[in-house]
Amino acid sequence: MMMMMMMVMMMMVVVVMMMNNIIIEDKSLLHKKHKNFSKDKFHIKLIIESSELKNIGSIEANRKIHGILRDEIDRSIHSLQIIII
Repeated sequence: MMMMMMMVMMMMVVVVMMMNNIIIEDKSLLHKKHKNFSKDKFHIKLIIESSELKNIGSIEANRKIHGILRDEIDRSIHSLQIIII
């Protein structure tokens, strides 16, 4: 299930903006002992190489990515860390 969700996220982001590379890491296991941990909600780290996102600045880039992934964030992502290079 996680792999399918990650593939959907990658496709959505790639379709909307020009990117050179994207790395998706599942960091959920690092939070397993937290009080409110849910196996149905993921902690995701995105490392995106994109000159388009780099040029618009980090706040606007984060807004753009959050907008693209809004449904996934509501359903299955607890935490989303975004790094733009």
